Amino acid sequence: MENDTKLSPLQGLEDRVAVVTGGSRGIGRAIARELALQGAAVAVNYTANASAAASVVGEIERDDGQAMAIQADVSDRAAVEVMIQAAVQRFGGVDILVNNAGIDVASSVLDTTDADWERIFAVNARGCFLCTQIAAQVMINAGGGGRIINISSLNARLGWIARAAYSASKGAMEAFTRCCARDLGPHRITVNAVAPGAIRTEIWGDTLTSEAEKAQAERVALGHIGEPEDIAGIVVFLASSAARFITGEVILVDGGRGTCDYLPTEHALEDKMYPQI
Repeated sequence: MENDTKLSPLQGLEDRVAVVTGGSRGIGRAIARELALQGAAVAVNYTANASAAASVVGEIERDDGQAMAIQADVSDRAAVEVMIQAAVQRFGGVDILVNNAGIDVASSVLDTTDADWERIFAVNARGCFLCTQIAAQVMINAGGGGRIINISSLNARLGWIARAAYSASKGAMEAFTRCCARDLGPHRITVNAVAPGAIRTEIWGDTLTSEAEKAQAERVALGHIGEPEDIAGIVVFLASSAARFITGEVILVDGGRGTCDYLPTEHALEDKMYPQI
C-alpha cells in the first residue's frame, strides 16, 4: 500500500510566534526580518542595544508584521523566563526559537582567562540550554510541536588560531542540538543547528577591507563571502512545514568554505582577517 501522506509545499509562518535571541543586528536581524516577512510574530531579543532592537521592530512593523523587542541576558535563567513569558503574553505562545546570541574573545588558549572562558560558555552554551529548556516547556504545555534552531559556526569543526573558547562553545552547541533532538522528538519539536561560514555583518567592523574580503573569498568554493540573508533563508526553511522530518542536524552554510584545507596563519590573524564568524 502506498503511503498517502502528502507533502505540503513550503508554507508561510502565519500564526507562528518566534523568539530570536541576539536579534538586533547582523545574522539575528536578518533572521528576525525574514521570519516576520513569512508571517511570524517575532520577539527580538537584545542585551544592551535597545535602539538597534527598536529599529528591527520598526522595520518589521513597516512591512505590516508583528514584533516586539525584549531585553534579556540569555545566560540568566530568570531573565530568560521573563523573556519567554513576555512573548507568550504578547503573542499567545512560542512556536519557534532561534538561539542566535553569542559572544567571542579572540585569544590564544595560552592567554585565555578563566573569566573569558566562563563568559563565552555562559552566553553561547548555557544561554542556548536555558532558552531551549524554557521555550520547549512552553511548546509542550501548549500541546507539543515546535522548532528550535541553533546558530553554530564553522569554527566548531575547523581548528582556528585564537578561537579555542569560542570554537569549543559552538561544538558544545552542536552536541546539545543532537541530544535535544532525541529528548524533544516525542513532543514533535525539531531541533537543528545552522553553522555559518564567513558572513558580511557588523562584527567585522573596519577589518573587512577589500584585501581581507578577497582573501576570504579565495577560500570559498562559490568565490564570495555570504550575506546575513543566506543564513536567514535556511532558518526559515527549518522553521517551516517542509522541514518537518529534519531534526538533530547541523547544516553548514558557508559557500563551500569547509571544503578547503587551508588553515589561517598567524600572518592572517595579525591582519585581522578572522574575526568571529
